[in-house]
Amino acid sequence: MDSEIMNGSAVNSDLPGTQSNFLPAMKSLPISAVKQNIILQTLINGDELSAQEHGNEDLLRAQEEWEALETIQTELRCEKPGLLGDVPGQSNIISFNEALQFFQTADMSAFMSKIKPTVQRTGLSVIYHLLFGPPRLNKELHAERDLVLAIAQSPLDSSQPVYIRVLQTIYKRLTGARFDCPLYGSHWEQIGFQG
Repeated sequence: MDSEIMNGSAVNSDLPGTQSNFLPAMKSLPISAVKQNIILQTLINGDELSAQEHGNEDLLRAQEEWEALETIQTELRCEKPGLLGDVPGQSNIISFNEALQFFQTADMSAFMSKIKPTVQRTGLSVIYHLLFGPPRLNKELHAERDLVLAIAQSPLDSSQPVYIRVLQTIYKRLTGARFDCPLYGSHWEQIGFQG
């Protein structure tokens, strides 16, 4: 899929004159395809030459704003080593790629054995599911499905900073909060976690 992002929408260069909404195009991509997206790689790697080659002024402007934001956040850090090095009550937002890399390299074998991704059907339920059930998952996506299910099976490990950063990032993004929230409390029900 060779597309460019223009003003929040994806323009597919394979089909001239077609323009579609950016969000559904990204939702339909598997995780492995996101790694191959040129624009995302440009943003992740900070490759200015690649951005200039594509001639996307919006991308360059967004990249400059992002660098300015990183500069401002760097200036906010505490200089005393005993205070975690950051503003109190503030943890770093974790990127999707960083969290994915952590969980791909973590030992999830104990949770993989508990996964039962399919339901064993017998009799008429097999035929009913074949006719009216959802389509089968592509075999290339089984490893990604198993990883997601293993992550869901793993308990919160508060000794791992990545777990805390993932939770705080989810909370901040969904509620718009600027500062970290306590790890335990009824505020998690606001975003759908069970109390």
